[in-house]
Amino acid sequence: MHRIVLAFVVASISAVVPVAAQSMADGRWRGDLVSDAGDQHALTFVAEHRKGKLFLTMTSPEAPDVAMGGVKLKRGYELTFTWAGGANAFYFCRLTRRAADGPFDGSCVDNRVSVGNGPVSAALTLHPPEPVRRGASGSGS
Repeated sequence: MHRIVLAFVVASISAVVPVAAQSMADGRWRGDLVSDAGDQHALTFVAEHRKGKLFLTMTSPEAPDVAMGGVKLKRGYELTFTWAGGANAFYFCRLTRRAADGPFDGSCVDNRVSVGNGPVSAALTLHPPEPVRRGASGSGS
């Protein structure tokens, strides 16, 4: 009996944690990047699905747009991509989403460059776009 209950609990938890129906909505995702040195940067990532593929472009008023490379969304909650960060930096980013409508959180690391005792890295959070409000056009109809 205990094995049946344990199997049910494990199956229930497994069904809740990886939310397979999750995806990354098209739109402007607000990004918060914090370097190991504590420098903070507000970024925008534009997500767009075309022909079954996910494309991400980072935009910032401080720099030209940068297309992310190798963008993959695994199991609906693991987002990975690479980007050339300038000044010979090349970051690999791995972010995880814990809730269907929540942000992606993780880090971007450049293993080719060391500062102190480790690679150059930064924490990155991508906040989902605001939902589109239907009927809010003010047309009065």
